[in-house]
Amino acid sequence: MMDTGSQLPRRQESAPVARRLVALAIAFACLAGMASTALARPGQSGLGLGEGLLPTSPQWLLEESGGQGQRLFAIPDELAEIERLPAERRKRLKALIRERELDVDFVRRAIKATRGAVRGGRLHAKPEYMARLREIVIGIDRELGGSDRPLWQHEPILRALPAYTRIEIVAPAVYAERLRREVNRLGLRGRAQVRATPVPPESPAATRWIRDTVLVSEHGKGQALFRPLSYWPRRDLVADDLRYLDSLRQPQREIVAVPLFYRAGNFLLGVSARRTLFVGAQEVIDNEVVYRNTLRHTPRADTVLAVFSALTGADQVTLMPNTRRFYHIDMYMTLLDDGVAAVLDPLDPEALPDEDREALQQARNRLREHDYRIVDIPTLAERIAGFQSSTNIVPFRHRDTGERMALVPVYPDRQVRSGEQEVSLNALVDEAYRRAGITPIAVEDRFHISEGNTRCVVLQLR
Repeated sequence: MMDTGSQLPRRQESAPVARRLVALAIAFACLAGMASTALARPGQSGLGLGEGLLPTSPQWLLEESGGQGQRLFAIPDELAEIERLPAERRKRLKALIRERELDVDFVRRAIKATRGAVRGGRLHAKPEYMARLREIVIGIDRELGGSDRPLWQHEPILRALPAYTRIEIVAPAVYAERLRREVNRLGLRGRAQVRATPVPPESPAATRWIRDTVLVSEHGKGQALFRPLSYWPRRDLVADDLRYLDSLRQPQREIVAVPLFYRAGNFLLGVSARRTLFVGAQEVIDNEVVYRNTLRHTPRADTVLAVFSALTGADQVTLMPNTRRFYHIDMYMTLLDDGVAAVLDPLDPEALPDEDREALQQARNRLREHDYRIVDIPTLAERIAGFQSSTNIVPFRHRDTGERMALVPVYPDRQVRSGEQEVSLNALVDEAYRRAGITPIAVEDRFHISEGNTRCVVLQLR
């Protein structure tokens, strides 16, 4: 999702959008069959977790671009030739070599930490719909923190939370006092805590799209928060723009950097006959791109998916389609209970681009293959084009009553035809969730203008 505070694209890509979409379609077609089968847990296959993420050969190609044109150097074979180059050019190339060495070491340490956290396969993530909404995290980025009311976009969500929910707010330290005043103004004192990160506001700090940064799992009585190698893909992994998440560490909660790049909004864990982790196909492509740009190495898709399986304790991983508008699978589907999934159901499917219409059909087919009952959530092509998703919800069970509930984003209403009369689209969405046994809590969504919705900004810890 787009962090407007940094003015960076949602994905940093070298290929044009059309080429990326073609790559997505090919990847989904090629990988879906393999990925929807059970994956061996690390150790069962004789391989350790993350085996194959690092190159096994010392040989790699260093690409030089600039005034000399494009040139490839075989490392380490051509190190002597680099030593004979003019000083400035030699210095630049040796800096790139050192950068890669540091990146390899960074990934190696992440593999070791992740292997330690997995603890022989005892990790067991809960489906989000089983959580109690007892504790959440929200993130304040530079743009939000610098405004007069830094919690304005989050305010409808904060007001809709159960009275027992505790709120962690991660933000650059420079905005901490302003946020504490906002917490008091909203009557959240005692329930909300500001966790200030001591970095200058111009540095990578927090993001409002906090849900994308963490996969939550459990082991025994503790929790493991798994974060990717970085939030923004870049050549220099060691820069580590997710270090601020360490502020969430507790005696029973560890923060672990995973040796992969991912957006957790592209994951949904559910249970039907088996524990299935649904993953957007873009995650495989992103990891290939990041590894190729940093380590000059492309990991195998089954290795990437096996790590995701191990982090969540899933029995199998199933790839789901992504498109430009459905950049994460939670933009068109959600899981409501064991064996129950909600999927967007456009009332005007003919107005959708072919790729979106096909993605919805593919998603339905995959869910049915796993014995999911599908709940149709009405929408319009106009809403999909405007990133206004009624499946981007925060499902939970009330701590005290066990009632199945969800924070459901509400958008500017539209009148649509139902039978012989015009009715409210928002009312139809509400009715669809109630028929599925979910009590919807309507939340005015203030994030769709930035191409995200309610779930994107709420990290549910417990």
